[in-house]
Amino acid sequence: MHDQFHYVQNFLTVGEIHDAELAQTAAMHIELLGNGLFPSLGQIFLRRWHRTFLLSRYGVAIAVRDIDDQLLGFLLGATDQERFMHEVLSRHRGALAWRGAVGLARRPGLLTMFVRTRAGRYARKLGRRTKPVPSQTSPSAPVAVVHAVITFPDCRRQGVGRVLLATFEQTVADSGIHVIQLVTRSQGGALEFYRALGWNETARRNDKDGMPIVQFDREVRPA
Repeated sequence: MHDQFHYVQNFLTVGEIHDAELAQTAAMHIELLGNGLFPSLGQIFLRRWHRTFLLSRYGVAIAVRDIDDQLLGFLLGATDQERFMHEVLSRHRGALAWRGAVGLARRPGLLTMFVRTRAGRYARKLGRRTKPVPSQTSPSAPVAVVHAVITFPDCRRQGVGRVLLATFEQTVADSGIHVIQLVTRSQGGALEFYRALGWNETARRNDKDGMPIVQFDREVRPA
């Protein structure tokens, strides 16, 4: 895949995640941002989920590496969330579904929770015929979404997260989308990080597991 982000800043190399790094990004995701259903399904599922960001026209998979080409952090996002999810459901739902089923079969406790809280909704989503791609003239404005921002703990406060988000923001702006959204747990240091970068807190609610989360929005414009 063409590395559209490749540049060097403050001895950090910024580029796309390589397919050969997906096992590492999945392991980092589980270790450092393991809350939620997808990380709980294990590396086999998560590696395939990460790959959808490499394959989709609307997926963004950014990596920051040091001068020795060692991965320091990464970001997964979608420049148009609705269109990204349309591609995922139309092109990758089979591969994701069977890997997810394997992950659930290996984790009885997680399977019980999934049946109780999500099984019906996922069955309807995976079973229905994929709708046509949303029209460019849809009344609802498209929104970009940050799905994950992860850096190694030893690399924090060195600008890795800032570089990842700035690169994503520029990519979104260049695509013509004007709003980026993300959510984070209400407990933890990420709240102050996003506030310091100028993100606006727009909502507080509980996620599907009942955990309190905070939504942040950011408006972006082409340079």
